[in-house]
Amino acid sequence: MSTKKYYSVQETAKLLGIQAPAIRARIRSNKLRAERVGGVLVVAEEDLRKALEVEYRGLVPQTLHIGS
Repeated sequence: MSTKKYYSVQETAKLLGIQAPAIRARIRSNKLRAERVGGVLVVAEEDLRKALEVEYRGLVPQTLHIGS
């Protein structure tokens, strides 16, 4: 059984070293998938990795410590 890891918009912004409004802009423009869990907008770790692979052609995920 696998459990999905989720990050809030604020946590996602901190991981990437950018501001929360930039994360929300990526969500609105469909560059980053997000969902509401308990009324809070969150990004699944898997979706964050996919977005980074597309945006940075796989260069950034190896340098970030996401989820591990």
